[in-house]
Amino acid sequence: MTVTHQTRNKGGRPLLHDEAAMLDAAARALLRRGYPALRYSDVSEESGVPVPSLQHRFVTLDRLRRAALCRKVRLELEELVSALACQRDPWEWIVAMIERSVALEPDVRENDWKLWTEYLHAAAHDTSLAEDFDEVDRIWFEALEGVVARGIAEGRLRPQQSAADSARVLQGLIDGMGSMLAMTRTQEYVDEMVRVLTNTARILLQPQPTEPGHG
Repeated sequence: MTVTHQTRNKGGRPLLHDEAAMLDAAARALLRRGYPALRYSDVSEESGVPVPSLQHRFVTLDRLRRAALCRKVRLELEELVSALACQRDPWEWIVAMIERSVALEPDVRENDWKLWTEYLHAAAHDTSLAEDFDEVDRIWFEALEGVVARGIAEGRLRPQQSAADSARVLQGLIDGMGSMLAMTRTQEYVDEMVRVLTNTARILLQPQPTEPGHG
């Protein structure tokens, strides 16, 4: 449910501030300032919402930072899983997932991975964020494991490990290598990373040729 906070302008007319818009603005400001350095004034400048209104809705900066980070990470995960839903072939899903996770437009790619590293770092120092991270990790892992399990059942993938173990290894590879994209990288660097990840996934999952007329 979307929550709105009401303030009044100089003429006394009510102004409604959408919570989701506040948090989206906070996430943008967080990327510029970093998680621990984010201030109410940064979010106010980004969103146009007065500082007192932000403070009324988010009593502490920790609450605002945490809520902004959690919302942004969840939205990106949902967008990724939704974008891949059209891929019916399990191996093609894996390849598309790697490409979409790594080879985005430069600004988007850098911001997304910077946000993810901020999220991991913050979760290491915040028990509430750590609980949220566990939930995000579970959603991501189950989506990946489900595709691998379906690939095994359909005879499309033949890993030497269980679907769960294969999914966890692949997840770790993408998160580990992807974290290096939080810094500015050349396209050649990104292409090489996609190649390495795809080849490693091929070795791990052993995709089998599709039958003629399949798909």
